[in-house]
Amino acid sequence: MIIGFATGGMGTFENTVGWASKNGFGALEVAAGPGAVLEPAKAEANASSYKRLLKENGVIISALDYGDNFLDPDAKARREKNDHLRKVVDACVKMELKNIVSLPGRFPGNLDQNYAEYEEVFGPTADYADAHGVRIAFEIWPGLNFASTPPTWERLFKVLPSKALGLNFDPSHLVWQFIDYVEAARASGYRIYHVHTKDTEIIQSRLAHGGTAGSGWWRYRMPGWGVVNWPAFVSALKDVGYDHALSIEHEDPLFSLEEGLLLGRGFLERLLGK
Repeated sequence: MIIGFATGGMGTFENTVGWASKNGFGALEVAAGPGAVLEPAKAEANASSYKRLLKENGVIISALDYGDNFLDPDAKARREKNDHLRKVVDACVKMELKNIVSLPGRFPGNLDQNYAEYEEVFGPTADYADAHGVRIAFEIWPGLNFASTPPTWERLFKVLPSKALGLNFDPSHLVWQFIDYVEAARASGYRIYHVHTKDTEIIQSRLAHGGTAGSGWWRYRMPGWGVVNWPAFVSALKDVGYDHALSIEHEDPLFSLEEGLLLGRGFLERLLGK
């Protein structure tokens, strides 16, 4: 497995690649939304030079990242967002990449309505991605994913069985929902296309005082600074044949960007025996 991180806050693509290489990271998950570091127009225009830069620095792109509400009830906004997602697929082809980290979105209705909208929107998108050899990995974050638990995401893959659709698995989102992330990874390993390595700290005193309906009883942390059982989780990934990036997503409130990424890399290197 390759240790990487989700980009952001380091300026240009060139600067980010240089910093990653200098500091022992082998992979980057690069933002590709409108105006982002590697938006499709920029990726396509500079594909040759970017691929050369990556090769010279010994760094790969584990995924392009573009998440939005693709089930937006506003027809114009929905069309624009889904058009951009297809452009990200095209950018992957130009950059010779396989993965997009994304989100299905949410529709303001009940669960059945969300699945119906999802099937209508992502049926053609899945066909388009599959035809181009690209996979869309849904982040299991409850914010813009109506199907962020094992039963609901398994239904996603029954509604649309396309192998172009899978998961960006992040155990931190399951911890505060009290879902067994190790067993979920084992059960859904056939659809894990990308992994976020982010931890969750449970602040027991606040949980005991306010319960799960209270606030501030959990927060995201760097790997090793929370309650995730990383040996068990990585073992589950190995058991299901996952051998791609462990992408650190920095949302830790206690560490600066560079400090947090370096701490996370050090922890994961020790875990993997590197």
